[in-house]
Amino acid sequence: MEQQRLWTRDFVLAFLVNLTMSLTFYLLMTSMAGYAIERFGAADSVAGLASSGFIIGALIARVFAGKYLDFIGRRRMILGALVVFVACAALYVPLTGVWAVIAVRVVHGIALGAGNTAVMAAVQTIIPPARRAEGTGYFGTSTTLATAVGPFLATHTAQLGAPDAASAFFILFAIVMLAARLLVGRIQDRHGDDVVMYPIFALFTLGLVLIALADSGWMIVVAAVPMGLGFGSLFPSAQAIAVTVTAPHRVGLAISTFFIMLDLGTGLGPVVLGTLVPRLGLSGVYLICAGLVVLAAGVYYLFHGRSRGGRPGTRG
Repeated sequence: MEQQRLWTRDFVLAFLVNLTMSLTFYLLMTSMAGYAIERFGAADSVAGLASSGFIIGALIARVFAGKYLDFIGRRRMILGALVVFVACAALYVPLTGVWAVIAVRVVHGIALGAGNTAVMAAVQTIIPPARRAEGTGYFGTSTTLATAVGPFLATHTAQLGAPDAASAFFILFAIVMLAARLLVGRIQDRHGDDVVMYPIFALFTLGLVLIALADSGWMIVVAAVPMGLGFGSLFPSAQAIAVTVTAPHRVGLAISTFFIMLDLGTGLGPVVLGTLVPRLGLSGVYLICAGLVVLAAGVYYLFHGRSRGGRPGTRG
C-alpha cells in the first residue's frame, strides 16, 4: 500500500543529506588535529580542541534544537543548517590562525547538531509507523559509526604485529553491519524490541571480548562479525525505541536528547578510556567496554525490556 512505502523521494533526500554531513564530520574529526599541528604548529592540547570543538558545537545545538524545532520548522532548520555547514567548510582554507579554526569548528558543530537533529526528526515522520525500526535501520546506514572503535583498534593491531588486520576488520565490519541493518529492523517491527536488543548486547560484548583477548591479527578480523552485528545494529534499534515510546509532538526533543548522549559518548569516551590505557593496557580497556555494554543491557531490561520490550503490541 502507498502509506507503507519506505524509499520515497523525501526519505532518499534525507538519507543523502545525512550521509554528506556525516562524511564531513568523520573526515574532519580524524584529520583536524593533525592539520592544526602541521599548519599552525599547535600544541597537542590545542590541536585536540580543534578536533573536539565540533562536538562542543553539536552539543550546544542539540540542547536547543529539539526544543525549538517545531517552532522554527524542520525544513527551515535543515536549510539554514546546511548553508552554515557549507560556509564553515569553505572557511577552513583561508584561515591563518588556529583559534580562528577552533571558532569555526564550534560553529560548524552547531550547524551539524541543528541539521542532524532536524533531519532525524523529519525522517521519523516519513517512515511508516509499522516499519519504524526497519526504516530507522536503513537510514542509519548513512551514518558511519565505525570510528568509535577506530582510534584504539588502528594501535591495538600494531601492537600485535598485524597492522593490516585493522583494514580487514573495518571492511568486514561494514559488510556485516550493512547486512544486519537490512534485516534487524524488520525483525524488530514484527516481533518486538527484546528479540533483537538482547542478542545485540550479547554480540557487542562478545566482539569486545574477542578483541581484548586477541593475540593475533586473525582474531581481530573474526571479531568484526559480532561487532558488526551488535554495535552496528544497536544505534538504529535504540533510536527506533526512543521514537516509538515518545509522543509525536516530542519526537524532536527525544531525538536531540538521544544524540546529546551519543555526542557525549563520542567526545568523552576516547578521553576517559585513553587515561586508562597506561594502567590497564588496550586489552583491559576493551574489557571495561564489554562490561559497560553488559551494564547497558541491565539498564535496558529495567527501564524498557521487562515492561514494553516484548511483542509490538505491548510497546508505546
